[in-house]
Amino acid sequence: MLKKLWNDPVWSKVIATGILALAGAVWVAYKQNWLPVMWRGITVAWHGITVAWAFLLGTTTVRRWVLGAFMLGTGLFILLLIGVLLIAWQAKKQTQDSPEWRSYTNDNFYGLIKWVWDYEGRQVLEGRRMPTVRLSTRPR
Repeated sequence: MLKKLWNDPVWSKVIATGILALAGAVWVAYKQNWLPVMWRGITVAWHGITVAWAFLLGTTTVRRWVLGAFMLGTGLFILLLIGVLLIAWQAKKQTQDSPEWRSYTNDNFYGLIKWVWDYEGRQVLEGRRMPTVRLSTRPR
């Protein structure tokens, strides 16, 4: 797989750039004497991961990983509920802000031409009142 990507004209350059960027970052960290600080950060992170893993696998009356799964599920459910409520609130706000499209039955173009129409179902009625054009020489 890597050989196939390496022979690709684009991905070979992406991989080479990543290797050069990593080598450059390590060189800068060495020159600035950041490597001991970075190594301490890595060891602290690894210690945190092992402590969290030991806590999750520890035993109580109810296994802690079960409690973690319930907490994760509850958190996801709350996020989903908040999302649904926000979507419903925005939909309600949009329906209150804009009138129903069927109430749009006439328009005035620069005060010179007035068009009037009506709807039947979802179709525009063309026979009865569409279009009624009234020309005037002065705007109203």
